Amino acid sequence: MNLPANIEVHPKAYFYGARDLARFRSRAPVALKLGRGSSIDGTCLDVGPNGRIVIGEFTYVSASCIVCDTTIEIGDNVLIAWNAVLIDNYGTHGDRRAAPIKIATGAWIGFEACILPGVTVGEGAVVSARSVVTKDVPPYSVVFGNPARIVKKLTPPA
Repeated sequence: MNLPANIEVHPKAYFYGARDLARFRSRAPVALKLGRGSSIDGTCLDVGPNGRIVIGEFTYVSASCIVCDTTIEIGDNVLIAWNAVLIDNYGTHGDRRAAPIKIATGAWIGFEACILPGVTVGEGAVVSARSVVTKDVPPYSVVFGNPARIVKKLTPPA
């Protein structure tokens, strides 16, 4: 598969399908970086002219939708389930309210969850299925609902 020159895929990463790039318009020097052992499978990448997506190592993004006008950073060992939506703007490219999203190392994003502009999901946090995240999620927390709220604190690994 021929990828645009501004996409960097580690030799041991997996990127499935050119259809993922149908709405990829970024002109950033490195618009998508996919780390070692990571996979993007059937995910719509709607990336505007200034958008940039960085995905760490051993992360899996399954049949989701990433809409990016600024920056979306996804850490190492993250799981993003099917039909999740990460959107850093409010529906129109060039929106002044666009704000970066960060998903920290070891976070899990449940199926059909929605992460809105400006949100940081902390290390080891879990976003439950179909939750709508409108504000930051602290590390090692479980959030649920619309809008998402903390329902449990997890014990960080020793």
